Amino acid sequence: MSPKLLRRLIFSLIFGIIVFFALLFVGDAKKTIAALAASNWWYVPLVLLLACGNYLFRFFRWSLYLRRLGISVPLRKSMTVFMSGLAMSVTPGKFGELIKCYGLKQTSGTPVAQSASVVFAERFTDLIAVLVLAGVGALGFHYGTRVILVSLAVLAGLLVLVMCRPVIRSLLRHLSSYQRFSRIVQKVSELYEHTFRLLLPVPLLSGIFLGALAWFFECLGFWLVLIAVHAPLSLGIAIFIYAFATLFGAITFLPGGLGATEGSLTGLLVLRDVPKNEAVAAALIIRGATLWFAVLVGLLWYIPNERKLALAHSSTNPEPECT
Repeated sequence: MSPKLLRRLIFSLIFGIIVFFALLFVGDAKKTIAALAASNWWYVPLVLLLACGNYLFRFFRWSLYLRRLGISVPLRKSMTVFMSGLAMSVTPGKFGELIKCYGLKQTSGTPVAQSASVVFAERFTDLIAVLVLAGVGALGFHYGTRVILVSLAVLAGLLVLVMCRPVIRSLLRHLSSYQRFSRIVQKVSELYEHTFRLLLPVPLLSGIFLGALAWFFECLGFWLVLIAVHAPLSLGIAIFIYAFATLFGAITFLPGGLGATEGSLTGLLVLRDVPKNEAVAAALIIRGATLWFAVLVGLLWYIPNERKLALAHSSTNPEPECT
């Protein structure tokens, strides 16, 4: 494993351990450990299976986006690249998943400026999908509706701006007239053109739909975790709490939303009269079964394939320039 990747993972692991002990302290360590011990752990395999369902739907969206851009990659290699990216789930905003662009470049020679648009579209549609799920759940929670509406309005405004192609092109042409910016503007222009194609109505709505299905699986997993810790809530409220906490963790840009997501999950559960120790136990279990399970799955794909990914393209053709 590359030293840079290893350092990031070690830092995130240490941060995760700190968050773990902080949550134990918040929930009263003895009572939280007792709540964990009393949990029905038979639910956990099903929660992990639902997390795998999340990856499956996201991979399907990834494949659709690649096809939309005319990027041809064998299914097995595409799966390897995508699943390896899960190892970067503990990076701020998951943008460490740009490692998938490097994987595509190594295996098929795809320019990073082209494949990066896929990662951007994934994150953008994920945000909208999670907001939609939170909005549906908010109907029964009566909390956070204003935040959700404002967030949706901001994303809609950003989408309108991106789709104003003549304006963006004119701005980029103006910036390219400055020699200092000409090279980077060329790459940004290519990135923009590919992103524009992925945010047209059909691929955008398809991406949001698949993203909503993917994250619903994890919301369902959280609902089962609440049953496992003997603090059952309605499915609608569980969807809101998990989606809202996931969104909050993402916008803080902390690695994997560490601390922010767990704190939000715990706080929102306490607002629904769930005992603090059981709320902390639920937050710890669901984050272990989603975030850290994703990192583990990603590493199990990445580590044995890192060398193959690095050699696959270099052994056949020289790497193309990403311009």
